[in-house]
Amino acid sequence: MTMQDNQHFFRKFLTQVRPHQQVLLKHPVYEQLTALSALRIFMQMHVFAVWDNMTLLKSLQQRLTCVTTPWVPPSDPIAARLINEIILDEETESFGDGEYLSHMQFYVMAMADLGAQTQPIEQLMDLLQSGTSLETALSHMEIAPSATNFVLTTWQICQGSTAGIAAAFLSGREEISPPMFAHLLKQLDRMERSPISSENAWRSDRFRNYCQHHVGLDEAQHIPIAKKLLCQICRQDPEAWKRATTAAIATLAARKQLWDGILAAISPSESVREVA
Repeated sequence: MTMQDNQHFFRKFLTQVRPHQQVLLKHPVYEQLTALSALRIFMQMHVFAVWDNMTLLKSLQQRLTCVTTPWVPPSDPIAARLINEIILDEETESFGDGEYLSHMQFYVMAMADLGAQTQPIEQLMDLLQSGTSLETALSHMEIAPSATNFVLTTWQICQGSTAGIAAAFLSGREEISPPMFAHLLKQLDRMERSPISSENAWRSDRFRNYCQHHVGLDEAQHIPIAKKLLCQICRQDPEAWKRATTAAIATLAARKQLWDGILAAISPSESVREVA
């Protein structure tokens, strides 16, 4: 099965999802990232999306590969290979000098470099590692409602169809990441050229590395793989494509709410602006 075999379904899927992606790419939050304080707020909320990306990936890995013993071969070796390729990068990326980290761990390190608060995401990890359920852990934390809603939307998608999970990963994560990180790099350049950058005596190398790495990795590797994976899962099943579309739109709507929440935290006056 190739993308050409079900390109009609895939084109229809893209037609329905693209308008929701464009809303995000035109969101005014990016233009508000003009100071270190604003970037810190962005990272403190965005990190929850960085973290729960692994919820999507691990849900796919559990369904498409064998992660239990005794081991049995996966029913779809192509899909198993595709998801394992992505997880190899996302969970154990090589960042040089023999250092292997998940993308989330690297992002948290970049947050610390820039003085952003890492306690909330670290508290969530501690609660989950102690056996607390996700819903209970979130209820015990003081984080923005839009961040909580985003995480719970992802969690709900992961209780649904495999097609929906794959679509949420492709459309709500990988396809929007390169332009998003390009926006962030552009604003980072502006901040570093600012005449008031004495306040900005910050270590941005790690965050810049993270953004640049994602632009290249997602465009060259992860987006093509994620497209193949979605087509491999949905094939020519209209119901699977319908579930994929519903999940993709749901995760993009939750991301829009997350971006609105960040905008409100950075600039309350701008948060009421209509997004074209």
